Amino acid sequence: MTGRIPKIAWGAGFTGSLEFGYPLDFAISYSKPREGSDRVQFVSGEESSWITGTDFTLNGQVRWIPTNSGSSSLNVAQSGWDGQLGWQSFLEWGKTAQSFRFYADRDEASYITSTLVDPIDQPPSLEPADGTRVIQLTLRNPSSPYTGY
Repeated sequence: MTGRIPKIAWGAGFTGSLEFGYPLDFAISYSKPREGSDRVQFVSGEESSWITGTDFTLNGQVRWIPTNSGSSSLNVAQSGWDGQLGWQSFLEWGKTAQSFRFYADRDEASYITSTLVDPIDQPPSLEPADGTRVIQLTLRNPSSPYTGY
């Protein structure tokens, strides 16, 4: 989704807003069979499968996360690492498998109810240019593809 800046609504009643500040970098979406699914190929060459469900996944880098919330260089709201509604608080909350709303475009009303896959136990890295944080974000949901990524 080139040029689109996402956001996440989270917390009780989805009242917390996590502002990305920039588009999601190196973003890719895909689907895969849910754990417990199986596929076999018989000696005859015929195949059979048992798919328990499909998980839709979005993976990408969130870059240039500042310490404190403010505005990005694109002149839009950007959540910082620290604070009650910052990235660190969201990640701690998301580790408990809570659902949140992922908006592919912060300015549109459509969203996909998702859960956090990663980072669960990986630390953020630092942006070489300015020392802001970078995280590899992976989201998942059981019903909708992350179209456009």
